[in-house]
Amino acid sequence: MEGGRATPDIGEEHPPRPVVPGPSGFAVPWRERPTPWSAYPTPEYKSKARALQREVKARVREFRNETWTDLMEQIKPSHKAFWAITKALKTEGYTPIPPFKKPDNSVAIEDAEIAECLADSIETQCSHASPPHDIAHISRIEEEVLKKTSLEPKDDLAPVSLSEVQTLVKSFNTRKAQGLDRIRGGDYRHPQARETTSASYRPISLLSGLGKLFEKILKTRLSDHLLGKGLIVDEQFGFRPVHSCPQQVLRLVEYVSEGFETERSTVAVFFDVAKAFDRVWHAGLIYKLYSLQVPDRLIITIQNYLANRYFTFRHERTHSTRRLIRAGVPQGSTLSPLLYSAYTNDIPRPSSSGVQLALFADNTALFYGSRNRSSGGARRRRRRRPPTASRLKGPRKQKSFAYKLLKRGLAKSFAYKLFKRGLANLMSPTSTSGVAPLLNRSTRFTLLSLQRAIDELGQWFRKWRIEVNPDKSAAIQFKYGKIRSRLIVDKNTPNLKTLDANIPWQRNYKYLGVTLDKNLHFRDHIECVRNNAFFYKARLGVMVGGKSKLPRRNKRTIYKICIRTVMTYASPVFAHAAPKALHRLQVIQNKFSRAATNAHWCVRIQFSIGT
Repeated sequence: MEGGRATPDIGEEHPPRPVVPGPSGFAVPWRERPTPWSAYPTPEYKSKARALQREVKARVREFRNETWTDLMEQIKPSHKAFWAITKALKTEGYTPIPPFKKPDNSVAIEDAEIAECLADSIETQCSHASPPHDIAHISRIEEEVLKKTSLEPKDDLAPVSLSEVQTLVKSFNTRKAQGLDRIRGGDYRHPQARETTSASYRPISLLSGLGKLFEKILKTRLSDHLLGKGLIVDEQFGFRPVHSCPQQVLRLVEYVSEGFETERSTVAVFFDVAKAFDRVWHAGLIYKLYSLQVPDRLIITIQNYLANRYFTFRHERTHSTRRLIRAGVPQGSTLSPLLYSAYTNDIPRPSSSGVQLALFADNTALFYGSRNRSSGGARRRRRRRPPTASRLKGPRKQKSFAYKLLKRGLAKSFAYKLFKRGLANLMSPTSTSGVAPLLNRSTRFTLLSLQRAIDELGQWFRKWRIEVNPDKSAAIQFKYGKIRSRLIVDKNTPNLKTLDANIPWQRNYKYLGVTLDKNLHFRDHIECVRNNAFFYKARLGVMVGGKSKLPRRNKRTIYKICIRTVMTYASPVFAHAAPKALHRLQVIQNKFSRAATNAHWCVRIQFSIGT
């Protein structure tokens, strides 16, 4: 149901809605005839009316509590209503769209104006925002694609069989919303049965069922060619079998941890790709599919599928005008992630210089740690010689070099020369080599290697019309330390640059759902996880609380699926965190156990978070 919340059902048939019994002989006439209080407004009638109102509200509240209690006693995880209620309690529900501000600072209030405003925003997102940097390269790619697609296809694509279509139709989700054809997913299975700125919104694309079926057929053939032959680079972990987000994060954490063991720091750069899926260059994608030796008929089919696509935005009951999509792959499509992986498959891999590349769909990261030891704790300390009799006799007779400078009055001029030399190095036009004399050798070599890799990657981004937001990108210097340092990076450390813009240094960064801090203590991540778990626990309190009549086994099922999964996401990544930090997650389970069993605070909890 659009704009509303689905009512949970336990059985197949819905019983008639019960009527709340009110005070005898008064509940029905109270709404049908004028009350004595409205006809004769006296204090006596006023007090009686308020008393009756309180009685009716109390009876309604009592009836709702009894209905909810009966539902909790009867409901089971096998019922649809069990998970429908759980999802309804976790989500915020329907939020109406507020009026928008137009580019001319006027306010769009009517539904038609809001629909057009959102359509303008989507049209801008699905277009190349900036003009091309290399016009000759773009013209050459488009001409070559036009030349190849105009030729007769060489390779024969495997035909679609009836059994394949039947298998895909059986896997349809019947609860998905229908597209513009207004055909539900179950109709294919049973044909006879029936914020204030528009840029902040990303609407849901309602694709037709036949379109989804066609996309799955294309995805099967494209994945058999790309993944079956191992053409996707190993650094790409997105939407591949036996690959996941935690594995990519674990790869980065293990690399940094190995650096901690050898007492060297690691620098990681995380790039924010702006509207990655919405601004894929169609001609460049077709060109790269040809370079990957995808069958010609499949390439032509994909080109026809992406070309001349239109969309219309529906707000309430009003539709916007049709708009042309000039770039990007379909949002919400099963084929889009695979097409984007093919589009970014030739990304520069600076592994020869030691810089590591990490990809997960549009999430791009570079990290590197020099093999030399950092100056923080790796510098070998000289052993202090035990005091001898000759060393304890008194002050040294020979004057030091600093004492001679002070004696001759040359210390001030000598210090000024040192300061002037350091200032000249600091004001050097080069980004990393300018402050190189002020940094240790390990950090200087790390930054130089990363800057070369970033420059190479930036040129590739511009060449293939991929836009990076430097302000939302981040760089972290991972450095071992038991105590949290106030400094984000070492002193005099310059900013890395991408596309002539500084990449800000950050103390922590949320990468693929895991908050990484510079010391890998994971305290920030655990605190974020705790807040989310407490939020869901509070939302589901009416079902898992002590006063709920839901069986304890069902409460435990809700906890394992809705709350514990939030805490244990990517648990191998932060499993080596301090026991004191991990205990904060155990506290959540202890509080849930006490609330679910309605146990007293003095009852001791004797199980861990893994049970």
